[in-house]
Amino acid sequence: MDHPEDQTIFAIRRPHPHLRLWYLFTSFLWGPLFPVSMFILWRRYATLEYSFDQQGITVAWGRLARREINVLYERIQDFHLKVNFVERKLGLARLAIQTASGDSSAEITLVGLQEYEAIQRFLQRRTRQQQATPTRPAEEHARVLADILTQVTAELRGLRQDLEETRRANPAGAETTGFEGEPS
Repeated sequence: MDHPEDQTIFAIRRPHPHLRLWYLFTSFLWGPLFPVSMFILWRRYATLEYSFDQQGITVAWGRLARREINVLYERIQDFHLKVNFVERKLGLARLAIQTASGDSSAEITLVGLQEYEAIQRFLQRRTRQQQATPTRPAEEHARVLADILTQVTAELRGLRQDLEETRRANPAGAETTGFEGEPS
């Protein structure tokens, strides 16, 4: 069920080198803090890694304090393509991905993408596939639940039959203690 474009997406591991120019421009906006912001953004670029696979997306960055975020395709609720003027001139875009975590902000943002249109189509296909076909664990869960309900129904029928037999055995006026049908 793979699309021919999927292998291109699975091969993406790093942001495009033009992201360094974007970070340089962004650092100039910090004015006197330019060296600090440039160092931080340069380190982030150097360690930023993406991984697209059959189950979801992983974004990781950092060396000393390594951060890694995994998002399954089935959890993706929405994604937004963001491009400003400078990014457009560099041929880059950001893709903000939201999940059902209850927060209105993006769970992850993929930055420095030059293949953003292909990634957007890829995510549209993947999220549609996840919504259209139930996953195996969900099918298995439904099957186990149906088996349990069948057993409960059989047990209730047996209890009802036992109660009816007890009523037939004891006339309406007979008193019982409630212990194994012994009279008081």
